[in-house]
Amino acid sequence: MRRINNNLGLLWSVLVWGVMVVMSVSAVAESEGPLVVHSAWVPQAPPNIGVMAGYMSVVNVSSDPIVIAGLSSSAYEEVQMHQSLVEDGISTMAEVKSVVVGPGARIEFSPGGLHLMLIAPVSTDSSADTVPMTLHLADGGWIHFTLDIVAKTARPEVDVSDAHDHSMHAHHGS
Repeated sequence: MRRINNNLGLLWSVLVWGVMVVMSVSAVAESEGPLVVHSAWVPQAPPNIGVMAGYMSVVNVSSDPIVIAGLSSSAYEEVQMHQSLVEDGISTMAEVKSVVVGPGARIEFSPGGLHLMLIAPVSTDSSADTVPMTLHLADGGWIHFTLDIVAKTARPEVDVSDAHDHSMHAHHGS
């Protein structure tokens, strides 16, 4: 019986990652702004957790480099960009103040690499399906998008055909 439970746990883990891969491949990237944000997600937080990691893909659809100067969210007191590092065999994280996205380039915010740190939720309400976010550009522009909240265990009723673009409301310049 224990072997069956272990295999089911592995199956659920593979299913969750498979859903996320399909979502990232099937997301359609369209935007009027210089950057397109898609496949943006955050794991569902357990109760009383003060810090969560968020992930997304950012594509520069312009012919100029674009600098991401920071992020904010009405759902968290602070949002930072962090890079996971391994130094002398010890895993650490370092805050990244800005990220340059070259013309036509894609930047992945992913587990074990560059990622978002969502710090100090402003509410304990766990009924939301998304986290509102704003990406701030060095030129004063901004892009509003959302992070989908993804359950840590796979749900068979997840319909990946409903995957959608998160590049909502792009504003370039002041």
